Amino acid sequence: MVGLDRGARDQKGPIGYPLCEEASRGEAQMARDDETERYRQAAEAALQQLDWCIDYLHGIRKPELSARLAQNRTQIKRQLMRESA
Repeated sequence: MVGLDRGARDQKGPIGYPLCEEASRGEAQMARDDETERYRQAAEAALQQLDWCIDYLHGIRKPELSARLAQNRTQIKRQLMRESA
């Protein structure tokens, strides 16, 4: 790193966080975790909307369509669970 001697890499910041590359790696991981959480929330919101649509279609007497969407929803949830494991 420019401007830092080797000893600075081992120093801790004011509240105990590493000062250089270790900090940037940690920040990058936190950014990935934040992005993952946003995608998870978006997926949950989309599935809730799909649930609403399924209920609506069932309510207006479109059982074949609502059943097909319910099967799709089940497959989507299974796929999401596999990817998160």
